[in-house]
Amino acid sequence: MLIIKSKLGLLASLAVVSAIIVFSYNTRIDGAPKSLRSAESDAEGPLDFYDGARRLSSIEEMDKDTRKYMTNRILEVFKETWPICVTAHMNAIDCKEFIDREIITTFTDRDKYIRVIIKDKRKKKDTWYNTVVIPMNDLDFARGREQNGMIYYDFNWDGSGELATPDQETETPPILATETEAGSPNHDPNDPASDPNSTEYFPLIIEVQPILVVGATTGGAAKKTDTNPICGGVAVDPDAPNDPAVDPEFQDLLANQPTDPGDITIEGAGARQLGPWNCTGLTGYNCCLKIKLDVRDRDTQDKAIQCQLIYEEGSDKEQWWLNARGKKVFIFSNHNEFVSKIPEIVGGWPKGIKDFEQWLRDGGDPNQVLPGYNEEDHIAYVNNYEIVPE
Repeated sequence: MLIIKSKLGLLASLAVVSAIIVFSYNTRIDGAPKSLRSAESDAEGPLDFYDGARRLSSIEEMDKDTRKYMTNRILEVFKETWPICVTAHMNAIDCKEFIDREIITTFTDRDKYIRVIIKDKRKKKDTWYNTVVIPMNDLDFARGREQNGMIYYDFNWDGSGELATPDQETETPPILATETEAGSPNHDPNDPASDPNSTEYFPLIIEVQPILVVGATTGGAAKKTDTNPICGGVAVDPDAPNDPAVDPEFQDLLANQPTDPGDITIEGAGARQLGPWNCTGLTGYNCCLKIKLDVRDRDTQDKAIQCQLIYEEGSDKEQWWLNARGKKVFIFSNHNEFVSKIPEIVGGWPKGIKDFEQWLRDGGDPNQVLPGYNEEDHIAYVNNYEIVPE
């Protein structure tokens, strides 16, 4: 597919593209200027590029309205990336405003609702700075940022030298999605709802808004006496099995946990580096439990260590999640808040939606602009609850 990288590069590309369009673009386009309609009538007809007897041999020969119309149509059809955000050294906010304005002015139909989301680099001042991000594969095994099972924490831990309280242990990050029975690795793989290649594939229930719940205590989760979630992000099946090769060692870890809080080993006060943790063969849930059992102290801000489970890029569940929430553009910013990666459209629109605008209002994507909203509503900065790993 041809990708036009920016409006600056568009003019140079139009002359080449026009020759192709002249002979091959014969579809009906609503709202086309007269110069793109059939010569016999002002009514819209096949796009034949004739205005009376004059053949439009290039984009430059078109009138102003036609040229603008074709520019917008080509932008809409081919525009998938915005490299100008990187080449022009834009900060994330400016890049978002630039993309939002292009979406508003050049995209049509459902694509005018493409959502643009800024994903900042993590900072120690973030609300959930105390959270370890655990990417998983489709079988819920912990994979890590390098797909080798190693899990990292991005900051130093400012230990207080004191045991975390139950209230601090249960202050888990928000739930963004819940794994369905069909999405669990324990489920029958022959069920169409468990098959990524099936139109009935349904691995997750995506929350309309992030949900804060009271999590399980670390000791309660280890003893299986507390069934509340221990992680934010995706609430997964806690009984999904580990790899048999590593499960005996993990079960020994659980069995050897002290029952008296006074017997729990606590590191001394002061900053220290946590991890990395080898979670090869462990599910994301059990990897989180391993981490929580390793870090039992609260920090100087009275926070306990927490986890967020996500699906790794390229997994079926991650792609399903993207498509279920509609098309979007992610803007990744660095620590200086400049764009660090070329923004591109990801995901798709869910199938079978009869009333698209009602789907948006009901929470398909609650931050979308709807008819009656103004441009500022669309460009407003979107609060992002997902924790982006380094």
